[in-house]
Amino acid sequence: MKKPYLILILVFLSTQLVSQYQINLIPRSSPDKGIYHKIGYTEIDIEYGSPKVNERALWGEMIPYDEIWRAGANVATTMTFSEDITIEGKILPKGRYAFFVIPRKNGPWTVIFSSKPDQWGAFGHKTEEEVMRLEIEAVKSYYSEELSYRVEQKDFDNGVLVMDWENIRLNIPFSTQYLDLLINELDEHLNKSSEHLKWVLYLQAGEYLFNQKKRTDLALEWINESEKLSIVEGNWDKRYYPKDYILGHLYWTKAKLLAHDAMYEKAVDYALLMKGQKGKYNFYEEENEYESIDAQIENWAIKAER
Repeated sequence: MKKPYLILILVFLSTQLVSQYQINLIPRSSPDKGIYHKIGYTEIDIEYGSPKVNERALWGEMIPYDEIWRAGANVATTMTFSEDITIEGKILPKGRYAFFVIPRKNGPWTVIFSSKPDQWGAFGHKTEEEVMRLEIEAVKSYYSEELSYRVEQKDFDNGVLVMDWENIRLNIPFSTQYLDLLINELDEHLNKSSEHLKWVLYLQAGEYLFNQKKRTDLALEWINESEKLSIVEGNWDKRYYPKDYILGHLYWTKAKLLAHDAMYEKAVDYALLMKGQKGKYNFYEEENEYESIDAQIENWAIKAER
């Protein structure tokens, strides 16, 4: 007959082996989830195990305070960024990271981005592998039975990484390097483009900046360059809109930029150039109702007379 203490040891070892020897034969109790979001040119992927509260006491008990936590279940939560982002004035280089959290009973919580994404939980975490460590206030939120992540987009180049579980939310604001990326994209396309089509690229980039209400000074500079290059001759590709249509688009975009800078008289002049473009497919005729072009021109004309 086996001694009682030996039986207890065998039972303990068997349960430990079951929990540690994972071969993915059965589904995990905390399902793996993932989200994808794109802000500007920056793609963000978050992969995590999503545990449930299941009537358990979480903070300070199941998840101890002042100890590193995998911020999910199963393998370490990972976050992947296709481009550099900025958090609290610090640059987090593009790449894939393990994401850890240290909960606190009082004061801000610690969040960590580690350079070693592929690990089980946080058991193998090493301080020297940390790429960024931040202090973030945990705020009370609506009840969430399942742990979840999402990305909230604030505008073209700013967003928030959000973690919700039970009644706690972590918000991590970040910004993307939108302007550098846009300039690089423009330069790359210009290098590959035919000379007589480069003005269209400057038009697209300038209008994009203007629509985002970002660096309108640079937007106008690009639109001026587009206008200067629009006279370059070449065989027009029939896959594109007719050149007269795009010229109308150019003049109208410049008119809006000039009006933005309170140069209303010049804005009206360029709006009239846009209306004067001919052709079967006419920018003014296509966009007048959608953009209320006539109403805007009338408003600028009134302001120009003041």
